[in-house]
Formats: sequence, structure tokens, C-alpha cells
Amino acid sequence: MILLRFLAYILTIFFGLSSFYALIAVLQYIQLDVQKYGWFLAGFIVFLLIFITSRGRLRNNLYFLKNFTHEFNHAFFTLILFGEISSFWSTPRKGGRITHRDGFTGFRRIIRRLSPYFFPIYTVFILLLHSFFRYEVWRFVEFTMGFSYSFHLLCFAKDLSPQQSDLKKEGIFFSYLFILSMNIFFFGLVLLDVGNGGLAALKMYGIFFYRGLMEVVQSISDFTQVLIE
Repeated sequence: MILLRFLAYILTIFFGLSSFYALIAVLQYIQLDVQKYGWFLAGFIVFLLIFITSRGRLRNNLYFLKNFTHEFNHAFFTLILFGEISSFWSTPRKGGRITHRDGFTGFRRIIRRLSPYFFPIYTVFILLLHSFFRYEVWRFVEFTMGFSYSFHLLCFAKDLSPQQSDLKKEGIFFSYLFILSMNIFFFGLVLLDVGNGGLAALKMYGIFFYRGLMEVVQSISDFTQVLIE
């Protein structure tokens, strides 16, 4: 058990560093062209303003959507990891819960339990469909991506309390490390998608991530060589 936990830490750090190098490559590639990212930033800011200024019924509905999305993430990963959902419920103020029949262990359990904190589920769905929209409407797609990504960041930020049961069950320090690594990964992917289309962005990001992986391997190799000498 201790060995598996140690391995989980090593793989998470390895993945996080590779994602960080990939993000650097993405930033160098896109050069943060404000005009190119205008619609994405507009969508991001619009949701942020809606959330900050919301009151009454709108605020209540936003909290319901936040909690629903949290449980929806759990449910989505339960399904794709071959679990069986028994029940699903969500409330605006008292959170939500899903129950499932199949026990999850190891990596499957970590992914399913921590998915709401790193997986921007609506943004990823839009990203995958991006290439199928005509170029003329990409600005509206990118506005929606910015809107949904802003929603994701606010949702997971509000749920990051050390008192969260999901985090406590996986270990607070490990959970934060894993969530940070995964968010870096998806942040790079979302940035690259704007202006490049979903499928093209996925292919390009795969190349950037592989290069980042090789950078990490090379750094470890160099460090080991120094120790040996």
C-alpha cells in the first residue's frame, strides 16, 4: 500500500512536470495574441461578472449548477470507468451525491473521486466539437469555451477546502498535487484549442506533451549523471 502510494506521488509529479513543459511550449506557440483570444476572454469575463453580481434566484441556480456539475463529473467518470450508478441527486445549498455499485480502487478511484476538481467537462465537450463547426462561427464557440472554463475554475476553487470529503479520502497533500498537475494539463489544452480547432489542437498538444515528457526524462537523466560523477 505504501509502495503504491509512493508510486502515485512519483507518477503525479512526473505528469505535472511534463504538463508544465507542455504549457510553456503552448504559451510560446500562441504568443498570447489578445485579438485571437478576445472572444475566449470575453466569455471568461462575462461569466465571472455574472457570478460576482448574481443575487437571489440566479445565485441559487448557479449554486445548483455548480453542485450538479460536481456530481455530473463523478457520474461521467463512473460510467466511462465501467461503474454502475445507483442514484444521483443534487441541491443548491446542501451539495449532492451519487452512489454506485462497483467498488473503485487504485487509479480508477483517484480519477473518479477527484475529477470535479480538474476536469472542465463542458469545456472539453465543446473542445471536441470545435473542429466540426464552420470557421465563421468559431468566435461564438470560443466565447462559450471561455464562459464554461470560467465556470469550471470558480466551481473547483470553491470546492477546494481541506474539509472536502473527496480530498480527505485521497489525502489532502496528494489531492492538491494531483489536481494542480491535471489543471495545468487541461489549461494548456484549452489555450491551444482557441484558434486551432479541437482535433488539430489535440494532435498538436500531444506533440507538445511528448516533448515535455522527454524534457523531464532528460532532466532526470542529467541529474542522475551528476550524482554518479
